[in-house]
Amino acid sequence: MLERVYAAVNTTPVNPLNGTVNNLSDIFGLAINVIIGIAVSLAVIFIGMGGIQYITAKGDTKAADAARTSITNAVIGLVIALAALAVKAIVLNILGARTDVGGNIII
Repeated sequence: MLERVYAAVNTTPVNPLNGTVNNLSDIFGLAINVIIGIAVSLAVIFIGMGGIQYITAKGDTKAADAARTSITNAVIGLVIALAALAVKAIVLNILGARTDVGGNIII
């Protein structure tokens, strides 16, 4: 009455990055994009945290100065991250590489 049932298992490994990463330059390009994305995200978070610190300073000059310093440093970090993105685009342009809308290199 009872039959054994065996599941069909595909044992071939599957590349989760298939189509997006084909060589070493794609890996470095993806890594740079991820690092710049993280840097921009952290800068925005720190700007928000500095704003909250500034609001909650309640007239305390030391706390307000610390909050201003935090916001200034976060804005400097944001400018550096965006400048790195611009430098990447300029270098790719000088090398003659074309990119699509997503920043992927078209050879």
